[in-house]
Amino acid sequence: MAAPDVSDYPAIVAQVQPPHAVAILNDRVYQIGRLNSVVVEWLKERRRLEEQYSEGLKRLARRNLEGLDLG
Repeated sequence: MAAPDVSDYPAIVAQVQPPHAVAILNDRVYQIGRLNSVVVEWLKERRRLEEQYSEGLKRLARRNLEGLDLG
């Protein structure tokens, strides 16, 4: 079953008993927690790659080009 859209929640509340509504809410909170964990890992990896790229650019900028015919 696909996760309900936020606009679906008022209709769901009217149709389900409180214990079931709590179960739905807990499941949604769990799904959001998992999504947040995935996003955190993605951002960490992106940060690592961007730092690596930045260090490579710094090394290139320090490279001595004197004495080379650059055209």
